[in-house]
Amino acid sequence: SSPPPVLTDPVEFYSPSMPGVSNEEVAVPAGKGVELIPLFPLGMTVPPGAKCPLHIFEMRYRLMSGKCYQNETMFGIVMAGHPKAEVEPETDVCRVGTAVRIDEFQSLDDGRILTMNRGVQRFRVLAYLAENEKPYIQAWVQFFNDDPPKDPEAVAVREREVFANLQDVLALSNKVYKKNLRLSDAVRDTAPLDEGAPRTMEQAEAFSFAVAAVLDVGRELQQSILQTRDTEARLRAMLQVLAAAKRYLAAEATIRDAFGGKEDGAGKE
Repeated sequence: SSPPPVLTDPVEFYSPSMPGVSNEEVAVPAGKGVELIPLFPLGMTVPPGAKCPLHIFEMRYRLMSGKCYQNETMFGIVMAGHPKAEVEPETDVCRVGTAVRIDEFQSLDDGRILTMNRGVQRFRVLAYLAENEKPYIQAWVQFFNDDPPKDPEAVAVREREVFANLQDVLALSNKVYKKNLRLSDAVRDTAPLDEGAPRTMEQAEAFSFAVAAVLDVGRELQQSILQTRDTEARLRAMLQVLAAAKRYLAAEATIRDAFGGKEDGAGKE
């Protein structure tokens, strides 16, 4: 049986129809880490540090991206609706998202826009801007990082376990699918390569998101990984994903080896 999930906090979502949100949380929308940014609801999350190519064809988001690129400002990517589709996808968004910066911008002849974006920092939506004159959502958001760990050594142990399991999964995947893939630059640049070297919590957080960017998981887990402020819990959740992937790939490799590496029709004359 599968182990119980590590990240059990419910996914937070924000709806402009929520009563009292604006008054209770953003009576004066100014404070530490609070900014007004445009939001782009999509069907995915973008971990901090990850690259995210976008093909933008809707006029309001073409206007938004052009303005952000021209002014060198960020916009926020939030998952549209609730991962379990329990709320209105057009108006409700997951409350935790990532501010991204446009690194590359290309305008096509027919008006569509191609951008390469980079995740910068997570935020929590406080409230949509009232009396918004823009065709796209603008929201007051508060930026945040992970909380200081209760047990830094536990974080260091989890980092090493995740890195070892990620390398195992990559090796098995290359064997099963006859590929020669390698770890991403972001993973290698943030990984705990030297076991004896001291690690900062900022490095651990960056490594956890570099790994999150390469994992293929469902929408709800994507959002939970982004939302949690517990670095060690995020690493443990990803360790579960990697352990399951390793079991599957190891079984697949054993079956293929048993049939001499043949695939469809293996063992048949």
